[in-house]
Parts: sequence; structure tokens; C-alpha cells
Amino acid sequence: MIRICPKLCLFHCEYHVICRSSNLRRLGAVNCGGITSFGIFKAVVKLPLLEELEVVTHSFISGDHLKAVGKSCPNLRTLMIRQLKLNGMGYVDCGDEIALAIAETMHGLHHFHFLFTVV
Repeated sequence: MIRICPKLCLFHCEYHVICRSSNLRRLGAVNCGGITSFGIFKAVVKLPLLEELEVVTHSFISGDHLKAVGKSCPNLRTLMIRQLKLNGMGYVDCGDEIALAIAETMHGLHHFHFLFTVV
């Protein structure tokens, strides 16, 4: 599994590696401080053979992000999302939107884990 961490490399460098790794099957984007979920999912749609995706982020994740992933990664079997909410930062509750996006586009999903944590 490739794990993205901003302390190891600049994001555009990692994005370049991901975009050139179309055979990648597992990806973890964990604790990516300055990287938004939009940036992560923009890279993920370039990985059509992806089977496992783990995302831990402080930024907002929308149903549109997940729809794009589902359409671009038909082999996705495992999806783990941990959304961290920092004190004082609010998020719109989008549980229904996320559930619909997954149901509409990720028919082969076997394992799904979504955790919303207040830090």
C-alpha cells in the first residue's frame, strides 16, 4: 500500500507518482494535513484498478467525491474513511449523500468503514 504523507514529499510529487501508477491496487492517504479530500479523490480517479482505499482527512468529503471514485474504480472492494473534525470547525451532515453515492456507484464494495471523529 502506498501511504501519502506530506512530511515525506510535496503533494504534487505524490500526485505525479499516483497518476503514473495506474496499476496500483491499494492506496492509503493518512493524516494529510494540508491536502484536501478533493486533491486525494482527484488523484484516486486516475487509478482504475484500485481495490482498497483508506482516507483519513480533516477536510470535507462529499457524495460527489465518492461518486467519482465509484465510477472511476469499478474494482473497489474496500473503502475506509475517517473524517477528523477539529474543535471549532463545523461540517455539514452528509451521511445520506455519502450512502447514496456508495449505493449508486460502488456495487462491488465488500467492506466499508466510515468514522467521524472529533479531535
